[in-house]
Amino acid sequence: HQIGLTLDGEKVGELVRWIGHDAIIYPGNSGGPLVNPAGEIIGVNEVGIASLGGAIPSNLAKKVAAELIDKGHVTRSWIGVEAQPLLRSMANQKGALVASVWKGSPAEQAGIKPGDFITAYQDIALPDCHAAEDLPIFNAMVLNTKPGTEVTLAGQRDGQPHTWKLTTVLREPTLDKEAELREWGLTTRDFTQVSALEKSRDNKDGVLVDTTRAGGPSAEAKPPLRGGDVITKVGGKPVKNRAELIAFTTDFVKDITEPKPLLVEFERDRQHYATVVKVGPPKDPVKPRLAEKAWMGLNTQVITDELATAMGIAGKKGVRVTSLAPDSPAKRAGLLEGDLLLKLDGKVINARRPEDSEMFPELILAYPVDATVELTGMRDGQPQTWTVSLAPRPIDDSELREYKDELFEFTARQLSTAQKDKMKEDLEQEPNGISVLKVEPSGWAALGGLAPDDVILTIDGAPMNEIDALKTKLLSLRDSKPRSVVFGIRRGPRTWFLEIEPRW
Repeated sequence: HQIGLTLDGEKVGELVRWIGHDAIIYPGNSGGPLVNPAGEIIGVNEVGIASLGGAIPSNLAKKVAAELIDKGHVTRSWIGVEAQPLLRSMANQKGALVASVWKGSPAEQAGIKPGDFITAYQDIALPDCHAAEDLPIFNAMVLNTKPGTEVTLAGQRDGQPHTWKLTTVLREPTLDKEAELREWGLTTRDFTQVSALEKSRDNKDGVLVDTTRAGGPSAEAKPPLRGGDVITKVGGKPVKNRAELIAFTTDFVKDITEPKPLLVEFERDRQHYATVVKVGPPKDPVKPRLAEKAWMGLNTQVITDELATAMGIAGKKGVRVTSLAPDSPAKRAGLLEGDLLLKLDGKVINARRPEDSEMFPELILAYPVDATVELTGMRDGQPQTWTVSLAPRPIDDSELREYKDELFEFTARQLSTAQKDKMKEDLEQEPNGISVLKVEPSGWAALGGLAPDDVILTIDGAPMNEIDALKTKLLSLRDSKPRSVVFGIRRGPRTWFLEIEPRW
């Protein structure tokens, strides 16, 4: 079956006639073998949709693997034809229907037109393409041809037989790889044959804007740059590709410390615009410190009417302590899990429904950070009073420093207060390490076994307790290029060593 997925602009099912099967494909199963009852590998599992799995046929996978081992890349041919299945009204027609022909392509030069029917390629008959699942056979014939080969296509036009001779050319990716320009606050791509044609461009000159960072220099320009724009000139100088833009930017920012206005000309929807972007040296984003608020260091649940009745305090309102942060004001005041808090500074804590869960925290936030409050409540059925000296709220998770490593493809950040508290409680030791926030699927870190919520303790034996140390270590590895890198991590209560082997 042809599966309608698109990755980096490529139609996943364009070449592959997937083997559909009912073995469920779970995350992490991709790349595993599909085996027949005789123990033979007949496919490589790739995708799962609901209860169905899709596998790449083993003959195709074997051919691609051999070419990758030999050359390091896969070479494909392109003729500039996009075919579609025959329409229902075309019951008497054969082969595949030509849907579009790219301008300037070998197919256009050979005279192939939309509406033609292709019935054979190099004297090999095409099956009648009545569904999208039939098209990969024709696509594979073209793509598997060596670039530069003269080929013959046979078909029909207006009921008359036709043949076309043409020479295939090297097929480029649909989209070039995306890369970030931090000085500009955007990501860009170079044009390929197809992406230039899709923009109705006569050549591949210019730099295609892919995304812009909210609040970044490009997004804040007037008018702002946005995805799909094509940068054609900077500072009055034409830029033909990303390499030229990077070289200009490097020279532009080398002697400045603050952003400097730069005239930028770009195209959008066939119109030519000019804007001013304040381009400057890249800086790590500084997360603003949230306003200082009072903190007690406990979590609570509402004492609902049902809960109050069950605990023998029917009619009472308030909250019940569910947990306390280590070394928090609440813990120092002698509060324990299970204590019932009914009044705050003599006033009833008016919480009795589940939706009142934020009421008590909001009452605490209203106090000055150095205030002292009195709590009245109960413990084990007996009245109790606690005097609590509040403290400033610890750093919020949104304020923690982060670092995203583009090579290993993961994002890490400082340990949060909650993580530190949990590690103190669970491990009975001072917390250390850097928390893994996100791991990109199929990246080097993911392939090595790193996962979100892991805590990185060491890299090649060096302790990792600060974001700067992590960043410095990972960047230094790009110079030394070791064959493997050993991450010492903590995952839950266990420590583990992961060996990651990046491709430099």
